[in-house]
Amino acid sequence: MPLPPIPTDKFNRKKVKCEYFGVCNEHLYFVEVHHSSATRFDILEMDIDYTCWTVKYHVDLQELTIAYPEMVRAHYDFSILLIEEDEVSSNLLISIPGKIISYDLKEMSFKKLHDFPSIPTGGARVTAPRYSAYRYYESLACV
Repeated sequence: MPLPPIPTDKFNRKKVKCEYFGVCNEHLYFVEVHHSSATRFDILEMDIDYTCWTVKYHVDLQELTIAYPEMVRAHYDFSILLIEEDEVSSNLLISIPGKIISYDLKEMSFKKLHDFPSIPTGGARVTAPRYSAYRYYESLACV
């Protein structure tokens, strides 16, 4: 399986995080967020023949930060919980502090699905799992 595109400049290469890696309707999706443009990112989809990643959606959450300023802290505080697609719509389910938001990828619109009660500082919140991915090298060496 090929790697997703890697940023060419050293600054962005160090500031990349895997925000989402998962399957929806038998399609593999990958979202990486670059620190320098955290509200803008691409959703990549693995081709059916597993030869390359293709950009499926360009996402800009800037309007979301205006509607929900509580997600703007020292960094943009959001987690992608899942990507859902069917024949009619494609949505991101996003967790921001105190809320779950559905973001329509085709219409580039959003709506609040659920409010959570206030959580004290340092309390638990809804987040997606974080991933670490490493290149596989076939070897006889014990690693």
